[in-house]
Amino acid sequence: MKKEIIKMCLNCNMSFTKTKYPAGGVESTSEFNKRKFCSHNCYSQYNSGKNNYNYKDGLRRGHSGGYLRYTDGKYVHRVIMENFLGRKLESNEHIHHIDGNPLNNNINNLKLLTNSEHRKLEVKKQRRKNGIFIK
Repeated sequence: MKKEIIKMCLNCNMSFTKTKYPAGGVESTSEFNKRKFCSHNCYSQYNSGKNNYNYKDGLRRGHSGGYLRYTDGKYVHRVIMENFLGRKLESNEHIHHIDGNPLNNNINNLKLLTNSEHRKLEVKKQRRKNGIFIK
């Protein structure tokens, strides 16, 4: 009889063994050897915050068009503008990065616009890039 292998979860430090499936099968040894967590829930908890590969200095990078986010999901440029104005931003208010660099969150580089103003500005910029000059 084979000896049952016991591993420790990196997140909760609970011991776990191979998964037994309802149909009667058991998790393969190669799959079990790759696992570091007792459950998907522990995997998710462990890989949030400082353990997340996008985490750096309390900020997340990637998957948001290059804009920085705090680990709670709030965009840095929106928080900076809210602090500057002393109020929460409305849902139809957008923050435009004047120099086009989403990493430059200096208040002098941020401009508060309505959704329609921001869209018009971006369309105008896109048309200029494509060689269609408009006033």
